[in-house]
Amino acid sequence: MGWTREALEDYVMWQIERNQLVAAVDDQGNVRAIVIGWPTEEMQVESFQWQETTEHGRFWYWDQIAGDNPTALMAAFAEMFRRRPESASLPSYGVRHRKVRFFGTALDVYKTGEKIYGN
Repeated sequence: MGWTREALEDYVMWQIERNQLVAAVDDQGNVRAIVIGWPTEEMQVESFQWQETTEHGRFWYWDQIAGDNPTALMAAFAEMFRRRPESASLPSYGVRHRKVRFFGTALDVYKTGEKIYGN
């Protein structure tokens, strides 16, 4: 069962208002990549809740990472790092298939991508 359009719009606005969502768009205004994340105190399986996240955490949780090409995804990460510097330096993780996946610092992941795909 998916989200209703209204619920998805509410979720997106919630993340935008808290500076937790970055989208990379092309010259025509089409979204090509999106990253959503926030600080957490513990590295655990997170599920989105309609409550404020901790302002300063020990980890960075990536709720959504999606892109249709590596360049757009790298641009989205770079912008998140600019807006939220802690997203680059905190140990980070995400959840896939209900399992926690540790990424190390996102900046290390970004640097690896930069070597592979350029900037």
